[in-house]
Formats: sequence, structure tokens, C-alpha cells
Amino acid sequence: MSALVAAFLTVFVGLFPIVNPLGMAPIFLRLTADTSAAIRARLAWQIAVGGFMLMAVSLFIGSHILTFFGLTINAVQIAGGL
Repeated sequence: MSALVAAFLTVFVGLFPIVNPLGMAPIFLRLTADTSAAIRARLAWQIAVGGFMLMAVSLFIGSHILTFFGLTINAVQIAGGL
């Protein structure tokens, strides 16, 4: 497996519980109950694109952001576990 695929999967697995699409679906449906299906589909697409962009940014510059703030991966993992 290439390093890029491995990094993408690592970021995806790390962000999936944070974004929690399965848990947020009922909330999304409740908040958009008064809108048409077309508007709901457009909004869902915009949310999906935003989530993908978040993962792409995390993949390519996430380590630089952590370095800027003086954090290590281990510190983030420990804080996430707490």
C-alpha cells in the first residue's frame, strides 16, 4: 500500500468518529425538515465537500499545523483518549 493511501486511511479513520455522519443524519433531517428535497440534497452535498476538504487539508498540512503549535502526535493521541 502506498504511503499516500495509508495516510489518507489514517486521517479518514481518525476523523470519521469526530464527524460522525451516522449520528448526525437524524439531526440533519430534523433541521432540514421544512426544506424541499432539492435543497436538502444540495446542502448535504456541500457538507460532504466540506468534510472531504477537511480531510484533504488534514492529510497534507496537518502535521505542519501541529508543529506550528508545538504539539506531537503522541500528545494529541493522549488528549484525545482523555
